[in-house]
Amino acid sequence: MSTTDWSVRYLWLAILSACGVVGAWIVDSTFVLSVAYVTIAAFATLALFHAYRLRTRARSYPQKIDRVP
Repeated sequence: MSTTDWSVRYLWLAILSACGVVGAWIVDSTFVLSVAYVTIAAFATLALFHAYRLRTRARSYPQKIDRVP
């Protein structure tokens, strides 16, 4: 998966999480913490999965590493 694909995923996750926080704030201000925790977990999971894919790809194809200079 190219860097652009991952950037788009992170961007959409950020946009959706911002909409979720706004929606939670409108419904119930105490619910915002729960939405924030879920957002943190989603970003962490996506980042770890991305790092894992880069690591396994580096072993398989050492010349084709998905890194941003």
